[in-house]
Amino acid sequence: MATLQEQIEKAVREAVHRDRYRDSPTDRAVARHEVAHALASHTVGLKMASISVSDHSSGVMRNVDRPKPEVDGTPEEIAARLRREYPDAIAKACRKEIVTFLAGRAADEFAGDKGLPVSASASDLAEADKAADVAVGREGRDRLLESCRADAAEIVKTGWPLIQEFAALLVFEREMPGFVLEIMFSERDLAATLREAYEARPAGGEYSPLFPPPAPPAEPDWWSDA
Repeated sequence: MATLQEQIEKAVREAVHRDRYRDSPTDRAVARHEVAHALASHTVGLKMASISVSDHSSGVMRNVDRPKPEVDGTPEEIAARLRREYPDAIAKACRKEIVTFLAGRAADEFAGDKGLPVSASASDLAEADKAADVAVGREGRDRLLESCRADAAEIVKTGWPLIQEFAALLVFEREMPGFVLEIMFSERDLAATLREAYEARPAGGEYSPLFPPPAPPAEPDWWSDA
């Protein structure tokens, strides 16, 4: 068992680390990454997940309210059955998940963030790959991912003012519950415009721009870390 002095020294080290990390370029970048997930989730109409950033250069988007159904068969057999029996519904549902997963990386790329933890992005890409396999199988996977990647990038570019605003709040609060995010997004005209544009797109999975893509901010500011 650690002595009282060791416990105090540990608490001091953690406090110093928090002070150095919070509001650092990495902290802001992680916040942007997580808010981008949330904005994409709202845009495509998924149930809003909570987001948070830690004091150790990582963030998380989680939603404990999505139960996993109990079904028989291997994952490959289940996916094949779903594609065969409900091709349109499963493709539409998986596409929403993929766009949400890819939005974090899209925000990293749009902001030019460097040195971010790779674990979160790697996990996002792995989940997107799994969803694409379920939706269309290996043959159509790359085409679907490319289309969803374009959607995610466009949501991030168009919704960048919201990502900046909410990320600044997340840096301070450290965690934002899903229901709070949903309320806040519902009060923003830009979020409503994004959602309406996405919902109005024709079914079928072909990519067509939601809006003309804007350029990144011309002037360096707090969020560009320039």
